[in-house]
Amino acid sequence: MSKHEVLDRIRQAEQEAEQLTQAARIIREKALAAARSNATTSLEEAAVEAEAAAREILAGVRVAVDAERTRILGTGDAALAQQRAAAMSRADSAIDQLMSDFSEFVRHRTG
Repeated sequence: MSKHEVLDRIRQAEQEAEQLTQAARIIREKALAAARSNATTSLEEAAVEAEAAAREILAGVRVAVDAERTRILGTGDAALAQQRAAAMSRADSAIDQLMSDFSEFVRHRTG
C-alpha cells in the first residue's frame, strides 16, 4: 500500500469516526431531551398527586377539627347551663333570705 492510500484510509477512518461521534452526540441529545421531558412530566404528575393528597388530608383534618369543636362547645354549653342553674339557685336563696330578714325586721318594728 502506498503512502497516499494509507493517508486516504486514515482520512476515511477519521471521517467515519467523526460521523460516528456526531451520530452519538445526536443520540445523546435526543436521549437527554426525552429524559428531561419524562422528568418534567413525572414532576407535574407528582405535584398533582401531592395536591390531591394534601386536599384529602386537609378534609380529614377539617372533619376531626369540626368534631372536636362540637364536643368542646357541647361541654361548654353544659357547664354554662350548670353554672346558670347554680347562680339562679343562689339568687333564689338570697332573695328568700332577704325576704325572711325583711319579714323579721317588720315583725320587730311592729311588734
